[in-house]
Amino acid sequence: MTESTALGSRAASGASTTAELVAALSLAGDMGIGLPLEHCLRTCYISLHIAARLGLDADTREDVFWAALLKDSGCTSFTTQIAAFVNGDEMEARRQFLYADAGKVRDVMEWALAYVGARSAPLARAGQLMDFMANGRDFFHEGFQSAVEVAQRIATRLEMRPSVCQVLGTIFERWDGKGLPRGLRGEAIPIAARVVYASTYFDVFSRLGGPDAARKVGLARRGTAFDGAIVDAFLHVAALPGFWGPLEGESILETVLALKPGKPAAPAEEPALDAMALAFADFVDMKSHYLAGHSRRVAGLACGLGRRLKLPAAEVAVLNRAALMHDAGFVAVPSFTVNRRPEERSRPDQDAIRLHPQYAETMLRPAPALAREKAMVGSHHERPDGAGYRGLGWDDVPLGARIIAAADQFDELTHDQLGMLAIEPEAALTYLRREAGTSLDPDIVRLLVDELGAPSTPSAARAPLPAGLTDREVEVLRLLSRGMNRREVAKALVISDATARHHLEHIYDKIGVTTRVGAVLFAMEHDLLA
Repeated sequence: MTESTALGSRAASGASTTAELVAALSLAGDMGIGLPLEHCLRTCYISLHIAARLGLDADTREDVFWAALLKDSGCTSFTTQIAAFVNGDEMEARRQFLYADAGKVRDVMEWALAYVGARSAPLARAGQLMDFMANGRDFFHEGFQSAVEVAQRIATRLEMRPSVCQVLGTIFERWDGKGLPRGLRGEAIPIAARVVYASTYFDVFSRLGGPDAARKVGLARRGTAFDGAIVDAFLHVAALPGFWGPLEGESILETVLALKPGKPAAPAEEPALDAMALAFADFVDMKSHYLAGHSRRVAGLACGLGRRLKLPAAEVAVLNRAALMHDAGFVAVPSFTVNRRPEERSRPDQDAIRLHPQYAETMLRPAPALAREKAMVGSHHERPDGAGYRGLGWDDVPLGARIIAAADQFDELTHDQLGMLAIEPEAALTYLRREAGTSLDPDIVRLLVDELGAPSTPSAARAPLPAGLTDREVEVLRLLSRGMNRREVAKALVISDATARHHLEHIYDKIGVTTRVGAVLFAMEHDLLA
């Protein structure tokens, strides 16, 4: 079991470029929104052709490339709130909202009548619809602000240049000033953002009704949602022979990667692989209040087990990335389902959850360098008794997946879950001992007991908290990560609402965010939720 070759799949992993890694994250964005796979890649293809027709310079075209792939990298940041708002499948509701013209009151109200509180009792639903009419724009403003703030932060972590972050911050603005979150108008919106925004809809509608539907939405929204010059450029390129051919194929990945402007993409080094794994971890952990910080904690424990096995440092690095990404497939499962009590989940709900390891494998396909991590991610819910999610034989389950499985269960047991409060570590270990040989590898369980039972070494003086935060402010951040609003934070800390507001203002100012989601992401990045 200690042989490093057992850690991952036997196939050697190839190199990956940064573009391939970002393409993998773009597939996660597609799944998170609930759109067909390669939506972001198709948007990128359309955007680059429009940008070329407009004669945009190479730097701007490169901004278009990265922004199109990263445009939905903040899409999980507000899914729990949307699920609660519509009291149903928020992915379906969001997908249908794309077909409405958000600048037209009638379209928005028709969408609201179809989705807001659709599962609620009539009286409760009437109240939800009235709330939507009064506060809907403020609600969506917070959602879009959260999404762009997270997308910008992920782009920064992936070392994108500032202009890409600027584009991502304005990716949902409209030509007529009715976009979100800032309500920018016309030329105040960067040209790259205008191109990607319009191309998003050209792809969505072409999938719905073919090229004619894309042309029609362009003409219908010319001068309102879309810059007229961009619509004209699209109509020109859409009429060129061969334009639609790649979009009608099974996959457009290689075509889009070959179109990348600027210098040819170089193979990504280890730091880039680590940064992408962390991006996946935080992307999925924002899906639910119960997931916040989970992936990072599982990775930390899994690495401790790997070192206890005396695995080489390179193998521990692979294990770390796999553990960070182990739940990435949850982005394809509606938050409405993720946040339901297990006994309330329907059979389709249960099937969707059981498929999350396979969803994650699909996301990681564009990145050959993550092949070994993909094998672990795809099999971390397999069991020695063969009753795992996919029913794989135990000999086919990599050691890394077995390690992640034990670390995953321990973290779930020792942190609050929906309908189940956290239990003490010793009680969790007792439970895992009972599962040894049935759902978990008995050798890994023994290793986990040894790891957690080992006497801790004297620690150095505690490092200062990031951004000058105080202990009380970190406490507030932890409560925010559990989904509490300001009043609930005040009640939990036995302080006034004004004092809680004062704390939040100071926290946001210190860490440079404007939303609760941005604050929670900061707490996750700095391991403040352990």
